Amino acid sequence: MASERENALEETRVLPGDRESPRRARGLFREIAQRWRVPAVLRDDAEVIVSELVTNAVLHGSAPVTLCIALSRAHLWLAVVDTGCPESPIVARRPDATEPGGRGLLLVSRLALRSGAQVSESGTRVWACLALPPRAGCGPAPEVTG
Repeated sequence: MASERENALEETRVLPGDRESPRRARGLFREIAQRWRVPAVLRDDAEVIVSELVTNAVLHGSAPVTLCIALSRAHLWLAVVDTGCPESPIVARRPDATEPGGRGLLLVSRLALRSGAQVSESGTRVWACLALPPRAGCGPAPEVTG
């Protein structure tokens, strides 16, 4: 992952960690995705992931909340960092049908190629990675005969 991200475009934005942070994060993502020409096929899923990760940080973490977005040749990386340390492991769970919430990380894990979380003394980082679609016309060159 580190070598792939060496030549990646990267942006980091700090949000206050309040009720408006998920909306702000979605707007920031849309702005960055347009500027970087992130393929349209990924934008909706990525925006949902950004919203879920920031919402979780606001509800379960500590302010401020930092949104990190990186684009490499093959992947779009999304991460949210907060200064809180959870009391229990961060895992996608399946709440029963009567629970009003608790499906965010499950949704992220379904939309992303891979996702995860790291907890340290300085806070929590939850991330997701989406694969970029293959570029049209970038496959192997056709064989020339004759």
